[in-house]
Amino acid sequence: MKNYSLTLSVILASLLMIVGFGWIVFDYFQDMKAGRYKQEPLVWVIELGVMLGYCYLVYRLFQHRFIQVKQAKIQPAVNTRK
Repeated sequence: MKNYSLTLSVILASLLMIVGFGWIVFDYFQDMKAGRYKQEPLVWVIELGVMLGYCYLVYRLFQHRFIQVKQAKIQPAVNTRK
């Protein structure tokens, strides 16, 4: 049950982060079309920083996961029976 709850929590958190990132990107393009960044350049810097930070965190997560999968495939099976 504990593993199920953890998996469900991770899935829900991931979905919320994807929706949040999509909302930020959508807002970014809407503000770009409206010319808001010409009036308030600090908002552009903050939103761009948030998007880049999110992309970096996703990159690190995938990098960590792929390294674990790669190492699991490379390591030879150990025979525990004697």
